Amino acid sequence: MPQKKERPPVDIEVDIQVAASWSSGPSRRASVKTYTMENDTTQSVRLNLQHHLVRQRYDGQNYRGISQEELERGVKVLDVGCGSGIWLAEMQRDFPKGEYVGLDIQRTEWVEAFQELSGNKITLVEGDVLRKLPFDDQTFDYVHMQNMFAAIPAGRWPDVIAELFRIGKPGAFIDLVEIEVPDFPNEPPTEHCTAFDVLVKKVFSARGINGFMGRELRTVVNSVHLFEEVECIERFAPLGWTPTGESEEIGRLWAWDYRRILDGLGGLFSSAMGKTTVEWNTLVERWMEDFAEVKATMAMYRVVANRRH
Repeated sequence: MPQKKERPPVDIEVDIQVAASWSSGPSRRASVKTYTMENDTTQSVRLNLQHHLVRQRYDGQNYRGISQEELERGVKVLDVGCGSGIWLAEMQRDFPKGEYVGLDIQRTEWVEAFQELSGNKITLVEGDVLRKLPFDDQTFDYVHMQNMFAAIPAGRWPDVIAELFRIGKPGAFIDLVEIEVPDFPNEPPTEHCTAFDVLVKKVFSARGINGFMGRELRTVVNSVHLFEEVECIERFAPLGWTPTGESEEIGRLWAWDYRRILDGLGGLFSSAMGKTTVEWNTLVERWMEDFAEVKATMAMYRVVANRRH
């Protein structure tokens, strides 16, 4: 009987180096705009960078809950809000026997490029997570969804979770990852940090969005009474500073990522403040300096749940 081929161990430092390479990025231009974020080249590059940063925070793994053995045998996987498609592309590369489906409200050139690189082994479907998803009941073995808090009003999360249950097979896993807005657990925030915090909460609240949805996610999943073995794994991202024992690149890369997020939200936020683009950019630069000074963090929560049989 042939011996099972072992996968090589994940090198966390390699993930950091790969993430750093994304911060320069290619010159392809995405074709659409979705939600509140501008979906241009920089934002697509940012999503790819952030993918590697999040993966690094979770011990170099793209998946949780479902076992490596199941993935190697081949299962049906859905990525909700697939964005640039990089998570799907890596999963398909690592576990080629599976079926992979990416769902987003619109597709970009990035996700189509990853689809092509996979040999068209990734299926792309357009759909809105706030409506009934275009899949039959009990279709998927593993459902992944990441960083959707800005697209889902706080009051709609139970509906979304119930819909993910509907399309999961008995015993399926759902894997939800949410990164929150900046917080200040290490040192008192500066005046500028406090003003930023007030602004973010005001703008998101007006749109029905909870910028701290991650810490409530486990409670929401439990509240629908459809899943068992609900696990929550918390990590944090340093904004412009280096935690003890970590690579100096980590803080810089997370700061680059969040700076690009603020670029993408510039139209929405500057309009709410009555600021010009130049004034907005000046504010952002000051915020980023202060974030590093007070060791601001972004908490991230990964909630994994097993569908009841």
